[in-house]
Amino acid sequence: MVRRTAKWTGEALDHPRLWPVVEALAAKLLTVKTRLSGPAAVRIMRQAWGGGCLPYREMGPKWRRRFSVKMKAD
Repeated sequence: MVRRTAKWTGEALDHPRLWPVVEALAAKLLTVKTRLSGPAAVRIMRQAWGGGCLPYREMGPKWRRRFSVKMKAD
């Protein structure tokens, strides 16, 4: 499981449109005093991605299959 997670993380971070999402979340986390809610994180990711859905939805079928979780905010 750890190897798979490492592989998927490397593949995800190779996607150039994902970096603004990572940077936006990191910037927000630096200012959060306690915790960041899930809906707030989803809003940040959508805005940084520049689309109406979460990034994995537009990264191809492999990513939609890997993250087939239904989210309330998605």
